[in-house]
Amino acid sequence: MTTLQKISVVAVAYVLSLASAWVIPPIGRLAPIPWSAGSELTVGGAHGEGTIRLSTRSDGVPRVTLTAPGAGRPSISMAAGDKDGSHVRLFAPNGQPGISLEVDSDQRPRIVVHDPGDGRVRWSVTMDDQGRPVVVEAP
Repeated sequence: MTTLQKISVVAVAYVLSLASAWVIPPIGRLAPIPWSAGSELTVGGAHGEGTIRLSTRSDGVPRVTLTAPGAGRPSISMAAGDKDGSHVRLFAPNGQPGISLEVDSDQRPRIVVHDPGDGRVRWSVTMDDQGRPVVVEAP
């Protein structure tokens, strides 16, 4: 490739990048993306399809809700955040927590199993200072 051809390629790329910066924003105004301005996005839901809903809880924590095909209510949902320490929680269909994966203040992993009926902690497992598992059962 000659020097003139290289300069031509760079010039065309530069002009196209300037043109795209001028043309693309109006396209977004003509055909807005439905989820761009909202706080919730739902994928699926047609006849015979399940759904995946991405949303944000009132405390700012992101949440994913999965609904099986034909189910009238969510099958499971998951939230992750760090307001109470880093955690990921899986929720039962009734909205109560089922399993929590957490990182405590000492940076140790902790798995917590909740009663899906009332959300109370049934047992948890973490590690001691030597790295051995410590299981704590709730009364």
